[in-house]
Amino acid sequence: MKLEHDYITAERNRIQTEYQRRTHAISPKQYSPWRPDQLLERNERRRIAATTLYRYGAFPKPNTPCLEVGVGSQGWLGELICWGVSEPFCTVLMSIKIEFTGQCTCCRWPTCEWAMQQAYPGANDSFGLVIASTLFSSILDERVQRIVANEMVRVLTPGGAILIYDLAVNNPKNRHVKKLAKRQIRRLFPSLDVHFHALTLAPPIARRLAAPLLVVGTVGKPDSAAEDAPAFDFGQTVSNVFRLVRRSRYARNSVMPGLSGIISLDQLGSHLETALELLHHTQHLNSVGTAVNANLFVGETLPQPSRPTWHFDIERQVGVMHAGTILSDHPFPHEVDSHELLDTYSDQGADGWTNYDGGYVIVLFDNRKHHLTICNDRLGVLPVVWTHNGRSFAFAPEAKVLFQFCPDMPIQLDRQSIISFLNAGYPIGARTMFSGVSQLEPATVLTVNTEDLSVERSDTGTWSTNLIPVKLASKRRPFCMMP
Repeated sequence: MKLEHDYITAERNRIQTEYQRRTHAISPKQYSPWRPDQLLERNERRRIAATTLYRYGAFPKPNTPCLEVGVGSQGWLGELICWGVSEPFCTVLMSIKIEFTGQCTCCRWPTCEWAMQQAYPGANDSFGLVIASTLFSSILDERVQRIVANEMVRVLTPGGAILIYDLAVNNPKNRHVKKLAKRQIRRLFPSLDVHFHALTLAPPIARRLAAPLLVVGTVGKPDSAAEDAPAFDFGQTVSNVFRLVRRSRYARNSVMPGLSGIISLDQLGSHLETALELLHHTQHLNSVGTAVNANLFVGETLPQPSRPTWHFDIERQVGVMHAGTILSDHPFPHEVDSHELLDTYSDQGADGWTNYDGGYVIVLFDNRKHHLTICNDRLGVLPVVWTHNGRSFAFAPEAKVLFQFCPDMPIQLDRQSIISFLNAGYPIGARTMFSGVSQLEPATVLTVNTEDLSVERSDTGTWSTNLIPVKLASKRRPFCMMP
């Protein structure tokens, strides 16, 4: 028994010494809630934690008892109250924050195990949600980690959840913390179903990326905290954002072939087909451009050896092309081609396309009505961005093609979209990262008059909703989450 007390006491003293060192070595302003990197971290953590808990049926109700173990100065109490949990049901235990007196509050009991037993003797199956935030990475002794994990499971009610927010990579400059690997999580909680979710940029990257983007008006002299705020460099911030996006696997996988085109009241240039080559991200892509008339150019970028889908019916004076997969179940399940799209348009107009399934973009030119129609599926699987000025209208899968189509268009970044990206992870609505460039939202029909370039946007509320019902058989089990 003495040996057990020795290694627990040694680990507790090590943590206490480290927190005392950090109190003097690290400025308290580094983790102040007004800092942009802290706002970015907290907003992302709150959003993903809430959606993940809801997905697994473990989101706390107002009367769900919740326990947070091992919290420092910034715990989850605020998030729990924002989620609607009544404050009497929120409990914080075993805080290791060093007070100004130099004493560690976790020293009230000899061991972690005794702490929970003394606070809740016989309180097995008492809490519906147990949270540990950066706790296990601060405990280097695996024996102590096992004690804490066992006690967390002991007080967890059947069907409850354990939420762990901790380090996924080591900090090379801090040997007092150690990453929490997935296999280690499974060893600590062998009786639980474990699910993982990656979030939170590494703090050094977040501090450089999340420069303050909101301008706050103040009256009088700013305080010292505002004077110590990091200098705002909008250009450097945007450069960092795009560097991360380009390197992410999501950006690489989202690039795909698509449809491009431009309507110009002036004479079309000879560089349009060259602009389509910007979409050749692999050697297996090919682009085909067609000058429909003196003012309209359309192009397709498609994988080899696929055939171009552009088809112009001379009798009806209507041309159409499409990208992606269009499915129809009338009169039998089959894939729709350009000829069927023309027939449907002739009989029912563009409203007839609302019964199609799949992921696609359709572009149709009606020479008699003098309009160009662009529509997509209900989920907006394939990307389409477009721009419009007084003399031209252009669309493409990526914004860089638009800048080639319209060389006189200035390349300016949209600040509101950058703010949305840092907070939500994507631009909201039809906005894009570039000012003057919009994206085609899901289930949208865009109609452009080819004579005066007027644009009419409509939401097709009659899109087919013949979704296949899926019965989800899942048992509510505790789980863990970590970056």
